Amino acid sequence: MLYTGRVGSYLISELHGNNNREYYFRAVASYEKTVHDHRTGRKCVRCGGDLLDSIVNFGEYLPAEPLRLARNHAKKTDLCLVLGSSLTVPPASGIPETVGTRKAAKLVICNLQETPLDGLVDQRIYSKADELMTRVMAKLDIPIPQFILRRRLIVQMETTGGSRHQLKICGVDVDGTPMTFLRSIKLDQYCRRAACIEPFTISFRSDLDIGTELKLELEFMGNYGEPNLEIIYSYTGEAGTEMMYLLEYNPQTGEWKTERQESQSVDEDKKPTRRGR
Repeated sequence: MLYTGRVGSYLISELHGNNNREYYFRAVASYEKTVHDHRTGRKCVRCGGDLLDSIVNFGEYLPAEPLRLARNHAKKTDLCLVLGSSLTVPPASGIPETVGTRKAAKLVICNLQETPLDGLVDQRIYSKADELMTRVMAKLDIPIPQFILRRRLIVQMETTGGSRHQLKICGVDVDGTPMTFLRSIKLDQYCRRAACIEPFTISFRSDLDIGTELKLELEFMGNYGEPNLEIIYSYTGEAGTEMMYLLEYNPQTGEWKTERQESQSVDEDKKPTRRGR
């Protein structure tokens, strides 16, 4: 990623993409769990197809337009700050070099190991990028907001006939778009096997008493090192009752916080009606 001297997203050349920016490419493909699997877990609201992130991994081509803009910006910028890069992988490594060879510009490199461009720098800092930027932000008196991972989970109990019930669990984004962030869900007291395929469903062959508490163990994808989390769903006896759980994870403390939001009940016309907590 290259930031240039002015504020504005149009002056940011994201050479290696953006994990929070998605696109959709309709194609038939077999996915494997590798770095080349770019599915974000969210679905297209129009057709239900998989949405893909825009990040670029090793062995993949850089996007042409951001690369062109980055090279043009390097010819005009006053300062290039390199954070934590070995500067050994082209073509991105050539952009700081363009700045370092210009007399009117300054090149600063922060990296624990030596780089091929150390001879061109105006200042060389042997430090971790986080430590340097923490001190820089403190010097500028700009607070660094704490990162909190937020997830939304919907749990719904359905009656499949007679005394049989089925529990459905799915993740959603803030706009209600389906979102995948779970690997599996366990409910040991009723089912020995974990639900590992979306949509996550757990079936009950016998009736449940009203007020029965179901302890669900959630296993996450682990992109942020999230530990498993246990939530409790209370059976109310009402068909179609839906409960939303707001989950917050703090990577610094390794702790989860959970909150149950207002539930919904689906009537005969499949129209959701709000209920109190």
